[in-house]
Amino acid sequence: MRWTSTKSKDIISDLREALFKGLAPDGGLFIPDSFPQYDATGAETLIETAVGFLSPYVKPDIHEDDLRMLLEKALDFTIPVINIKENLFILELFHGPTLAFKDVGGRVMAGLLNHVYQDSEPLTILAATSGDTGSAVASAFLGMEKFRVILLFPSGQVSSIQEQQLTTFGQNVTTLEVNGTFDDCQKLVKQAFSDEELRSIVHLTSANSINIGRWLPQAIYYIHAWNQMQALVPDCKPVVSVPSGNLGNIAAGLVAMQHGAAFSRITAACNNNKTFSDFIQLEKFRPRSSVRTVSNAMDVGNPSNFERIHAMYDGDITAIKKRIGASTHTDEATLETIRSVFEETGYILDPHTAVGYLGLMEQYERFGYDDEPGLILSTAHPAKFGDVIEKAIGRKPEMPERLAACFRQEKKSMKLSNNYEDFSEFLRESVT
Repeated sequence: MRWTSTKSKDIISDLREALFKGLAPDGGLFIPDSFPQYDATGAETLIETAVGFLSPYVKPDIHEDDLRMLLEKALDFTIPVINIKENLFILELFHGPTLAFKDVGGRVMAGLLNHVYQDSEPLTILAATSGDTGSAVASAFLGMEKFRVILLFPSGQVSSIQEQQLTTFGQNVTTLEVNGTFDDCQKLVKQAFSDEELRSIVHLTSANSINIGRWLPQAIYYIHAWNQMQALVPDCKPVVSVPSGNLGNIAAGLVAMQHGAAFSRITAACNNNKTFSDFIQLEKFRPRSSVRTVSNAMDVGNPSNFERIHAMYDGDITAIKKRIGASTHTDEATLETIRSVFEETGYILDPHTAVGYLGLMEQYERFGYDDEPGLILSTAHPAKFGDVIEKAIGRKPEMPERLAACFRQEKKSMKLSNNYEDFSEFLRESVT
């Protein structure tokens, strides 16, 4: 498998280069130069699905037996489809160690890097986070001596539980509390990768979805969900709604469709950070500053993975709109949805999944889809957003023990400006 840049198909890299560099030399994101003609649907287990999907992408660098071993270690939790009411299903992606969907990509990426990285000097992994990415990445790489992890999160703009998770790992994990937004954090990471002088001193890669190792494995759970849906509702073509911020999840869903997951449509359900939903409506991509919402992990004004979606369809906006829908939803509607769904079904949606619910309902209202079932990706456990849930239904959800445990740990973080010179100086000093 060869990897090209979203900016130029003339740039060709192998798996190792794409994993370690994170960004292509021209600043673009890596994408496969072709999608293998391999149908990964029909597998009975998550691991079989994962091996079948990833094998064509990692050969010849990783043998299938080694891939299976690392996937069995990474994906040691369930990803079930839950039927909460007639014709409506939830894909629960929050059963991993940090209770968020980012555990899938983070843990698979850690396994891939651990297998192929052989240098004597530690690899520095940068991860900007608007909520859950940082915890998932830190958990995945915790204690691995080959790697050191640096997390950047926007000060005061993640939930209190998310912040407690982000700042209590220690060991080979350092957390930076940035004075700015998630877009500022993401910009610092991208600037570091573009700084050739810095990269001659510090071995860097990224654990955000800009890195293929974090992004591509997300297609696994789409295919796994497709297989489960076919067992529940044979021959169905579900409409899939994805809570969307940086668009890596949507881009992975499009890859899954290349591998046999025949969804009727994928829709990007956005909060008031509506850059992508505006693009779908106006056919113009206009990044803007992010705004704070109750679904904070989606507070992204300049989504990086738009480049992948645009490149996968060669910039054909009509083709993109045939595959992807999009919608925008307010905090008020999000809270009301959490309340109404709980009252009707007893099921508690986290605020991001509630936005996904709203996105699905809008797609049905707009297009109908002849009674095809709906599937919503549930990206985080509701206990991570207890204050929001309490505001909606009058009480907080029960907190799992592994989440409660982080409150018994000491918070460790460093304050940082959103000035690149300060970040660069920190990275240089950290290797001396």
